[in-house]
Amino acid sequence: MLNWQDKLFKKTLGVIKPGLQRMQQAYEQLGRPAAEIPTVLIGGTNGKGTTAALLWKLLALNGQRVGVFSSPHLVEFRERFQMSHALPTDAELSASLERIESGLDTRLYEELSFFELSTLMAFDLFHQCACQSIILEVGLGGRLDATNIADPICSAIVSIGLDHQRYLGDTLPEIFGEKLGIARKGRPLIWGASGAAAQDSDCQAFFEQRCQQLNFIPYVRAHDFGFAASDQIRLGSDELLRPDGTYSWFFQGQTVVDYVPAALLSKPRFLQHNFSVALALYHCLCERHPDRLQPLGKLLKALDDDHGPSAVCGMGRYLSIELPEDRGGSRRLVVDVCHNVDGIEAHVQAKQNDISLHRPLALVSILNDKNINAMLDRLRLEYNDHLLLFQIPNERSLTQNDLAERHRGLKLFDSFELAWQHALRKRPSQKDSLVICGSVLAVGHVLEYFKLYPLEMANHMAAL
Repeated sequence: MLNWQDKLFKKTLGVIKPGLQRMQQAYEQLGRPAAEIPTVLIGGTNGKGTTAALLWKLLALNGQRVGVFSSPHLVEFRERFQMSHALPTDAELSASLERIESGLDTRLYEELSFFELSTLMAFDLFHQCACQSIILEVGLGGRLDATNIADPICSAIVSIGLDHQRYLGDTLPEIFGEKLGIARKGRPLIWGASGAAAQDSDCQAFFEQRCQQLNFIPYVRAHDFGFAASDQIRLGSDELLRPDGTYSWFFQGQTVVDYVPAALLSKPRFLQHNFSVALALYHCLCERHPDRLQPLGKLLKALDDDHGPSAVCGMGRYLSIELPEDRGGSRRLVVDVCHNVDGIEAHVQAKQNDISLHRPLALVSILNDKNINAMLDRLRLEYNDHLLLFQIPNERSLTQNDLAERHRGLKLFDSFELAWQHALRKRPSQKDSLVICGSVLAVGHVLEYFKLYPLEMANHMAAL
């Protein structure tokens, strides 16, 4: 008899089956679990996970039981589900899948994809846990994503860039249109105004057109909300907040809080943007339920006292680790998930902001269905060719044939282990920093190699 993992993972991981009809039918057959719980949908090309984690932290500081569904996982499947400060046990995951299988017609159950079943498990688990709020991170796109069966009280699109064109379209407006499918008539839609679309005039015109067609309530970062210098209502630009400045956060032209957590001021620009989006979502929730949620001003001071921005932002895109070495001592290791051109640009910003990096050498693995050569162009410019490429045991791993002629001189190793050994020879001093970046699959593979499990790291950082 198959256990729950065998049942779930026989649904080929990564297979995408566009369309919401199966999910809607399955959700109805299961009795619409968790439908009564206030839900937020967070979409976008990059930044969804960090934004969701920051919003979770704000809601959790209210003492709420908060369910967070995110994807994909790095090492363990249960990373996808966060239920307040607990994660599902093996028994809970098994029981959840059993409830779903027994509650659905056999034909419908067999038709559901891995991600669709995972999303249904999230609704079921959050219902069983009696969560008071739910945060759903959109998987792919938005309009046809399985998470879009929810009825969110507000939604956010953190950033828009070129990615997954096979499914979402070849142009930024086409991709934007798919992402905007998570907006709801008469409800707030937070646009993070980040990524390539933020500077694209066609996207701006398209966004305004869709506002009228879909009749959602738009709030745009750096226009309707954002960080403000102390001597003005709003900053209105992408200037990086700096530790030597004093800032407030505004919404709709009014100062909401005159305090910004000090830890946030030293974070990379993309994390500051994501944090601002999380604040806007929380502010909208607070306006809807003022009796349930504390004012932002009080929360931000509590967040600073709790090391919130350091802990939660650290578990987002840019993770710094002190890795013990066999000879004693430790070495600075930075791990960064950046799987598209905009993600690489965010990585570069984070690296430039991280003054503690010493002679960094980057080990990079990108999937072969991504814009590999454009990503390598930017990385080589930033790292002055101090790059090592490595393959992972996956059919989508890059090969020599995927590299443009201009990148054929880079070393490509058959495995991460070989690349790592070479990196240690190139950078023998423990003072030298090593960076690992690229796809989710590659980062997960590396964390497993070092026996670094995201759940344990998250629990450790949350306790700091």
